[in-house]
Amino acid sequence: MIIFFFAMLVFAVIFFQYFSAMPLYYRDVHLMTKIEIGLLLGANGFFIFLFEMPLISWLEKSKYSKVGLILFGAILTGLSFLVLNLTTWSGILIIGMLLMTIGEMIAFPFSNSFVMDLAKKGNQGEYMAMYIMSFSVASVFGFNAGLQIISGIGFNNTWTIMTALAGLCVLLLFILKVYMKKKKIKNEI
Repeated sequence: MIIFFFAMLVFAVIFFQYFSAMPLYYRDVHLMTKIEIGLLLGANGFFIFLFEMPLISWLEKSKYSKVGLILFGAILTGLSFLVLNLTTWSGILIIGMLLMTIGEMIAFPFSNSFVMDLAKKGNQGEYMAMYIMSFSVASVFGFNAGLQIISGIGFNNTWTIMTALAGLCVLLLFILKVYMKKKKIKNEI
C-alpha cells in the first residue's frame, strides 16, 4: 500500500497542475482570454459528466486489473503534459485536456475502488484516510511547486518535469502490479 499511496501522491501533484499552473500557461503562452480558459477547463467537467459512468462501467467489465487501469490513466495524464512540448499550435491544448480528462476518469474511480478492495474488513476507513492524505500532501506541495518551477525554468521545462513525474508514477504502479502478481493478490486477477 505504501507504493500505491506514493504513486497516488505523485499522480495528484501532476494532476493539480491542470488547475493551478495550466491556466497561466493558457493565458501567458497561448494568449487565451479568461472566457476561453474557462471554456477549456469547463470542457473537462462536461466531458466527465457525459462519459465517465459509461466508460467506467465498460472498463469494469473488461479483463483489465484495477492497477493496470490506474497505470493506464497515469500514462494518459503524463502524455497530456508531453504533447504540450511538441508544438506551439493552440489546438494541442484541447488534446492535452482530453488526455488528462480521460486519464483522470480512469485513474480516480479505480484507485478508490482498489483501496477499498485491498483494505481488511473493518479497516476501510483507515485505508481511505491514507489515500486521501496522499492527495492532501500533494495539494500542500503540488500547487506551489509547479508555480515555483515555472517561475524558475519556464513552462516547457515544467511540463517535461511533470512528464517525468508521471513516468515515476507509472513505474511505481508497474512495480506494484508485478508485486501483486508475484504475491497473487486478488485485485491483480
